[in-house]
Amino acid sequence: MAAISSPGLGSGLDVNNLVSQLMAAERKAPTARLDSASTLNDARISALGKITSALDKLQTAAGTLASPNTFQTKTATVSDPSALSVTAARTAAAGSYTVEVSQLARADKLASASFNTAFETVGTGTLTISFGTWNSGSSTFTPNATKPSTSIVIDATNNTLSGIRDAINAAGAGVTASIVGDGSGQRLVFSGSESGAANALKISVSDNDGNSTDAGGLSQFAFDPAATAGSGRNLTQTVSAQDAKFKLDGLSLTSSTNLVGSAVSGLTLNLRTVTSSPVTVDIARDDSAAAKAVSGLVDAYNEVVSAVKSASSFDSESKKGGPLIGDASVLSVMGRLRGLMTSSIAGLGGASSLKAVGVSFQKDGTLSFDSSTLADALSSNADSVARLFGATGKASDSRVSVVVSSSTTKTGNYAVDITTEPAGGLLTGAVTAPAFPLTIDGTNNGLSLLIDGTATGALTLTQGSYASADDLAHELQSRINGASALKTAGAAVTVSWNTDHFEIRSNRYGAASTVSLASGSAATALGLDAGTVTAGTDVAGTIGGVAATGSGRILTASGDADGLRLLISGAGTGARGSVDFKRGLGDQLKSLLDDVLADDGTIGRRSSGLSDESARIAKQRTALDDRMTELETRYRTQFTRLDSVMASLKATSDFLTSQLNAMTNSGSSSSSSN
Repeated sequence: MAAISSPGLGSGLDVNNLVSQLMAAERKAPTARLDSASTLNDARISALGKITSALDKLQTAAGTLASPNTFQTKTATVSDPSALSVTAARTAAAGSYTVEVSQLARADKLASASFNTAFETVGTGTLTISFGTWNSGSSTFTPNATKPSTSIVIDATNNTLSGIRDAINAAGAGVTASIVGDGSGQRLVFSGSESGAANALKISVSDNDGNSTDAGGLSQFAFDPAATAGSGRNLTQTVSAQDAKFKLDGLSLTSSTNLVGSAVSGLTLNLRTVTSSPVTVDIARDDSAAAKAVSGLVDAYNEVVSAVKSASSFDSESKKGGPLIGDASVLSVMGRLRGLMTSSIAGLGGASSLKAVGVSFQKDGTLSFDSSTLADALSSNADSVARLFGATGKASDSRVSVVVSSSTTKTGNYAVDITTEPAGGLLTGAVTAPAFPLTIDGTNNGLSLLIDGTATGALTLTQGSYASADDLAHELQSRINGASALKTAGAAVTVSWNTDHFEIRSNRYGAASTVSLASGSAATALGLDAGTVTAGTDVAGTIGGVAATGSGRILTASGDADGLRLLISGAGTGARGSVDFKRGLGDQLKSLLDDVLADDGTIGRRSSGLSDESARIAKQRTALDDRMTELETRYRTQFTRLDSVMASLKATSDFLTSQLNAMTNSGSSSSSSN
C-alpha cells in the first residue's frame, strides 16, 4: 500500500506557503511591467479611437462641402401655392416671374354606350389604338410620330366588356380601360395615360361582322373624331385632350403636361388650377445649406483639435502627459491638416481661401466661423465659393460639359480639340423615291430594319394616301420606335425627309450605332432598298494636347487630366475652348482624410501598430505564465526533496533520542537494583 504524503507533513515545513510567496515575488516585477505597458497601450488605443472618430466626422463634413449641391441652391416662393408650385434647381437664375394659367393640360377620355353587364358578349375583331392631334377646324387627325399605334385582337376568349378591358390594360397601349357603372348599366371607359393635345385618342376597328363603323359588334368601340356619330364615332368623348396654356411674364406658352420644365431653365412649374390673376414666383439664392456645411466643417475640425489635445497635452500639475504625447503619427496628421486649412486656391477670381468665407484660426488652434462673411462672399461670387470647396471643371465653350472627374485628375487648364464629331448610324435612302402623294397599301406596307444590332421585327405601315413626305416620315418613325425589341434595348431613331430622300438615323451615338435594311415590301417604295448605310462615329479629339478616348459623345482624358470626362455637343470639329479644372479645399481635405484613414494610411498604420502591441503584450503574459508554471514546478520539486531529507533526519534524530533515552533508563534501573 502506497504511503500518503503531503508537502511539509514529514518535516513540518509549510511548503505550499513558501512556494506561493516565492512565486508572488517572482511574478511581481514582470507582471507590473506588463500591466503598465498594457494600460498605456489601451489608453493610446482609446485616444486614437477618439481622434479617428473625429477625423471621420471631418471627412464627412469635407465631402458635404465638396458636393456641388451644397452651393448655389435656390428657393422658390409662390404668392398663391394653390395655383401652382415651383421647384428650383441650383442652375436657376434668381429673379421674379409672373404666371397666368388659362387652361390645364388634360388627357383624352372616351366612354362607350351602356351595357347590361360587364360579361355581355360584344363582338370580335381587332382594336387599333392611335394617338395624334385633332384639328376640329380642318377636321384632320395628325398621328403622333413619337407614339406608335397598338393593335389588340379580340376573339372568343375576351369578347366581353371585362375581357376587352383586361386585353387593353395588358397591351401597354398607353390607355387605361375601366368599367364604370352609371346606374343604368356598365360602360367601358378609355383613359389616355398622357395629357396633351398631341395625345388625342383614335380607335379604329376591324370588325369580324364585316362592318367596322356601325354601332353593332366590336364597332361599338370605334372612335374617329373626323367621323359622324354612329358611323365610326361610337364612343362619347367625356374629356378632350388638350395642352396647358399659360403666360410667363406675358409670353404665351403651351405644355402637353401640367408639369412644365422647359419654360425657364432650372425651374419646374406644376400647374394646379386656372388662375384669375397673375401669380408671382420669386427665385432666390438659398445660402442655408452652404452656411450649415461650412459651420459643420468648423465644428468637425474643432472636435479633432479637442481630441488631439486631450491625447497629447501635458498636465503641469500632475506632471503627466497624455497617452499620445509626442506621437509622430498624430503630429504629422495635424500638420497636414493645418497646412491645407491655411492654403488658398489660385485663379478663382473671388473667394480663394477659408478666411475669405469667414473661417479663421484662433490662438488655441481651433477655427471660428463668421456667417456674415460667407453670406457676403456668396452674394459677390457664389460660383467662386463653390469652386473653393469642390472639384470642378469649367468649360469655356457651351458645347462642352464636364460630366465627371476622378481622384487622379490634376488641377490645370486643358485645351479641348475635336477631330471627329460624334454621330449616330444612318440609313440614307436613294433619291429615286417616288413623288407625293404616295399610297401605302397591302403591297408595299412591310418593313424590317436592324437598329444598333437589334432587329425591329416585321413592321406594318398604316395603309392610306400620304399627302407629304413629312407625314410618311412621322409614320415611319412611329412604327420603328414602337417595336417592342427596340424599346427593350433602349434604341430609337429619328426619321426625316431631306429634300428628295428619306434618312433614318439612330439616336445612339458612336461606332456601335448602325441602321440597316433587313427586308420588307416598303423598301422600294421608300427608296430604302438602294440606300446607303453609314456607321456612327465616336467623338475623337485631344484634351490638354493628349489624345483622349471617345465613346459616343463622351471624351475621356488621359495624362494629367486623367479621368476627366467631357460631353461633346453640337456639330463641327476644331478647337472647343478649354476646361479649367481645380480641386477645392473641401475635395482636397476629403482626399487627405481618405489617405490618412486608409488601412495603410498614417492613422491606419498607427492603429494597426497599437493592435500589434496589444497582441505582443498578450503573448508576453502567456510566456510569463508558462515560465512561472515551470518555475513553480521546479520549486516544488526542490522543496519536496528538502522535505524528504528533513523528514529522514528527523526520524534518525527521533530514533537516536529514543535509544539514548532507553540507555539512560536502563542504567538507572541497574543502579537501583544494586
